Amino acid sequence: MRWTGNSTSRFCHALGAGNHGVIPNLAWASAETHAALDMIVLGGARTDKGMVSFAAMLNQQEVGAIQAWIVHRAHIASSRRGEFLANQARRQALARQTRGPE
Repeated sequence: MRWTGNSTSRFCHALGAGNHGVIPNLAWASAETHAALDMIVLGGARTDKGMVSFAAMLNQQEVGAIQAWIVHRAHIASSRRGEFLANQARRQALARQTRGPE
């Protein structure tokens, strides 16, 4: 099964390079969060933090597909951040060369 995102997750969670504030950006989820994803999504382990259980809507295979998609999006976000930082460093070096010695 391949999961490509849905409006339920995207409504609350930022899944790109940015963050919407108080709701965690799943692209930057910790290893601990990934290890507990079944319990979070299906078991309601974070209902105290506003994350409801989706056990009535999803099964473990679907949660696995969601997790694979999150990891894929994290790789994309990380790559884009690396490209941004590299371009920023090049621009700064060029600006120093243009200014000459200080």
